[in-house]
Amino acid sequence: MAAEGSRSVFRLNAVDRRGRKIDPSVLAAAEGIYSRALEHGLKLLGDPAVVTTALEEIAARTGTEKWKKKRIGVLGLRSRMSKSQAREKLDAEIAKQAGRGAAPNKDSRVTFGWFVRKRWYPLKEADWKSETARDKKCIIQKDLLDPFESIPLEEFDKFQLQVHLNNLAKMCSKDRVLQIKAYMQAIFAEAVDQEFLAKDPARNVKAPENLPDTDKTTLSWEQLRTALSKLSLKGRLILELDMTNALRPEELFGLRWGYWNCPS
Repeated sequence: MAAEGSRSVFRLNAVDRRGRKIDPSVLAAAEGIYSRALEHGLKLLGDPAVVTTALEEIAARTGTEKWKKKRIGVLGLRSRMSKSQAREKLDAEIAKQAGRGAAPNKDSRVTFGWFVRKRWYPLKEADWKSETARDKKCIIQKDLLDPFESIPLEEFDKFQLQVHLNNLAKMCSKDRVLQIKAYMQAIFAEAVDQEFLAKDPARNVKAPENLPDTDKTTLSWEQLRTALSKLSLKGRLILELDMTNALRPEELFGLRWGYWNCPS
């Protein structure tokens, strides 16, 4: 920051955090915002890099080559606004400046099931191993697709998703609830990115408080022997093989007598 007379002027780096050169007009707009805030004794939420990035995003979405200085107003008092609320208001302002209306560019009447299978899974499958994909899809099918399969994307709201997560917390472990929350938010964030939705209904969904901890009970040797004695011969063999060899399900149930190589 440099001072010119009695007026303080911000000078920001000419490159962003990724090393890319920032458009001079965008840089000047960000410097102007911070300078005016300082004159009025205000401390803006975030830092100069955040404001610069936001202005760049507006310029990119509108396709304008030159940024025109414009008063964007006050998001709110820092003492009365959380970071998430500030981000939500900033997103709304960016959407307004970028000319995005309330209506999405694509059909928001498509169902949740269609979007997950046709537009979200294909993006994730490239990063998932086959075993991982099968397990993740099984969880998503049971906890998200089964209850929401035929509901259009445009009909979802924060209340509906929060209630669903609260109900899961009554039946599932802490890890399972947090996993479903992450999948839910990732799916709806992608729906916004692909312009099927104008607003993300899952963005501010919170994990329920007082989630039950994962049961980490350890059996004593005597308790383990008692449990094994109650199983059938087949069940006991399966459990003992899995306990002693740490096999994946497909490895355990894929075993055949032909694989046994016993020394003569």
